Amino acid sequence: MGKKADDVYTPEQRDVIKKMTVARETPEQRAKLDKGRAAIDRYIAIRDNQIPPLWAEKATTGSKAKPKSKPKKKKPGWQQRRVRPILRKLWLNGQPPADLSHKEIVARVNAIYGPLYDGHEVSRTTVFRVIDDLRKESLSIR
Repeated sequence: MGKKADDVYTPEQRDVIKKMTVARETPEQRAKLDKGRAAIDRYIAIRDNQIPPLWAEKATTGSKAKPKSKPKKKKPGWQQRRVRPILRKLWLNGQPPADLSHKEIVARVNAIYGPLYDGHEVSRTTVFRVIDDLRKESLSIR
């Protein structure tokens, strides 16, 4: 009466079969089989719509619009850091008068910059970049 209707093996035979199959498997083989079983279980769950497929999860996360990042403020270069106090010394708030030409502005800045820094000169671009930065700062303060 201990037997089930579809069970063809006795309990002793079952124990022997179990010992034989377990003894043949190495831990590496068992791990490989477990990994395979997990993959098959996942496939069956996806097929039966129990869990969403991997590509569906990626598709939902990738469609969100990323917020635009603020442009990073550029760090002033070493020449710009040197020119800034010179411009402030020459003109109030570092803004030259409108009647001066570009050549005159650069010449006045280089007249002060040269003796301070071994006779080197500053490029026109650097001077006007600093003037523009100072203008933006004065506008943002007001």
